[in-house]
Amino acid sequence: MAIDFSFPPELEALRTKVREFIDTIVRPLEEQLDESNRDQLVSTVIKMRKAAHEWGLWLPHMPKEFGGMGLGHVAMAAVSAEAARSRFGPFALNALSAPVHAIAGARAGRRRMDSGSPRRPRLRPRAGSGPPRFRSGGRPTKRPRA
Repeated sequence: MAIDFSFPPELEALRTKVREFIDTIVRPLEEQLDESNRDQLVSTVIKMRKAAHEWGLWLPHMPKEFGGMGLGHVAMAAVSAEAARSRFGPFALNALSAPVHAIAGARAGRRRMDSGSPRRPRLRPRAGSGPPRFRSGGRPTKRPRA
């Protein structure tokens, strides 16, 4: 029995749509871009992102409830592969960020850990506490205390 590695029809249509977007919108704008001019660079990326929003390709990695496309891992891999055909493709789709729940959780955790106030205890361990951690080479990353 052979394994079928082809995409489902809806994912193939999305992949084709991203390829068309990159070829018709992003690449022509890239060719006109002068990267030494920061203002032009920012305005070009904004144009690309507005076009991605209009095409329905905005935030492919984000859940739908947060305004994204809500793609899974396989669909995101296909979209990322097509977007990477152009230097600014991932920037245009805004597909470089982590999902919102990861960002929100990281921010909340960072606030808790960085806070040393009496109301919010410091959750991050102090430097030098605990056993040494080892790199892949087997050497400790810090010297154990005597």
